[in-house]
This record gives sequence, C-alpha cells and structure tokens, in this order.
Amino acid sequence: ADLGELNPSANVTFFGPGSAGNDDVFSVAYGRYYTVTGRLGWAMDRALWYVKGGYVNAKISQTAGDTDGGNLDPTDSVGISKNRGGWTLGGGLEYGLTPNWSVKVEYLYMDFSNASIGNLDGSNETYTFKDSVQTVKFGLNYRFDWGKAPVMAKY
Repeated sequence: ADLGELNPSANVTFFGPGSAGNDDVFSVAYGRYYTVTGRLGWAMDRALWYVKGGYVNAKISQTAGDTDGGNLDPTDSVGISKNRGGWTLGGGLEYGLTPNWSVKVEYLYMDFSNASIGNLDGSNETYTFKDSVQTVKFGLNYRFDWGKAPVMAKY
C-alpha cells in the first residue's frame, strides 16, 4: 500500500468553432492519493524486476465553465471535488545494496475513468473529464530484521 500527495493541475481553454469570445474553460487538480496493489516479480541476484497493479483512490477537483465575452459566466459553470477510485498498473526495479538497504525506481499509471458534470444553466450541456496520472518514483528502502526466523525442532 502507498499513501502520497499528487500536485499536478491543469487549466485549458477551448475556443469553439466560429465563436467570437465564446469559449469553455476547464481545470483539474489532484491531491492526496492511496494505492493498494500486489507485486509480482523476477529476482536475479540482488535485482528484483516486478510488475504491480491494483486499486487507486485520489482526491480530484474539477471545474468547467463558459466564458461568453471573455468573462466567466457564474450561471454557466460547475465544479466538483471528491475522492474517486480506479485502477493502477506499473512496474519497476528494486536492487539490494546490503541485506537491509535497497533502492528502487518505479513507474505507475493510474486511471480514474471518466467523470461527467452537468451544467448549471439548464442547457443539458455536460462536461466530461478523462482522468489519468502517470508517476515515476525513486525510493530508498530499509528492511527491518527483528530477529531470526523461527527454529523448528527435529526429533
């Protein structure tokens, strides 16, 4: 399991075809996230090559609106901020430096599917966001050795 903070955000303005000052504004921001994944790998000496996949959940804030004439129309905009779940898939390499210390590099793709938000002005206009994030993580790990393995008595 992982817990972290994502800080990417984006703002996009879309100018409609043939429109003079009629455009849509979209923004998205990601916050705290967690993953619960499984890992399957191939160990070669001190190196572990692996793939991992599982569940991801993140705080995602999205807004969309229309800027007729260059100003945001408050009756023609909408926003939503909530935790959304999805799936994650990636892989990496972990290399043992000593019996207790290792370093790793890992790539992870997170997909939160689509989110649609209806417009406030009653026009049946819907804004759809396709949310996905790609990360690369570098890590230094310490493995605690809290004693020897249990000894089995033989008679």
